[in-house]
Amino acid sequence: IMALVAVAFLLMGGFVSIYNVLGFRLLREPFALPQAVVGLVFCLYLSGTLTSAWAGRLADRYGRGPVLAVSTLTMALGLLLTWFDNLATLLVGMLAFTGGFFAAHASASGWVTALATRHRAEASSLYLFGYYTGSSVIGALAGWPFATLGWGGTLVLVLAAVLAALGLALTLWRSADQAPTPAAA
Repeated sequence: IMALVAVAFLLMGGFVSIYNVLGFRLLREPFALPQAVVGLVFCLYLSGTLTSAWAGRLADRYGRGPVLAVSTLTMALGLLLTWFDNLATLLVGMLAFTGGFFAAHASASGWVTALATRHRAEASSLYLFGYYTGSSVIGALAGWPFATLGWGGTLVLVLAAVLAALGLALTLWRSADQAPTPAAA
């Protein structure tokens, strides 16, 4: 369960970081978008409505490990697309990053309650503690690389967090595949 708490910390921290500084990037050159238009980027959150439900169905079919890993990889790939100074590419990247985040969160939080045979409320509470602590800690730290290194600095920070979460997701997937089934135990 603690590995999933770490996943929540890293992914939510990265997610909040990107959205914290994205508006500043879009206000600057080469985009120089008006503030009213920049605010519309938060409509991309709506993708989470679809991807979280989709992740739940896929997790039932293929398992939580593959869904968490693929969702986290989708976040990383989407993040890489935001590197480019092309608005359409950036928006597609943000859509993939955002959708991947919500799918990963749905998978990870569902996995916590599935793993917790006792004290489920406490396990869910611990997961949410990691989730919101990541939001606060990493989300606050992201301003420093943006202020000193620009968007690339923020990308490096967030990509490191997402790749660390991907490593944990792959480890969890592998260990879940090697765990004895209830019938065999």
